[in-house]
Amino acid sequence: MRLTSFYPVLMTEKIAETRDFYRDHFGFELTFEADWYVSLKRGDWELAILASGHDTIPAGAGEPCRDSC
Repeated sequence: MRLTSFYPVLMTEKIAETRDFYRDHFGFELTFEADWYVSLKRGDWELAILASGHDTIPAGAGEPCRDSC
């Protein structure tokens, strides 16, 4: 199997701050933005930022990483 794309999704409570970090430090450009979801792109690389408390996140999946991670 050959990997042809990769789209990591980061969950956070700080959507705007995370967007700004990847834009300012790594040169990502905004391709879509809502209050709970941001899509960024830099060349062939894409990245999503998702609000960890949004209704689309299954119960328990939006919890921050703890010692057991």
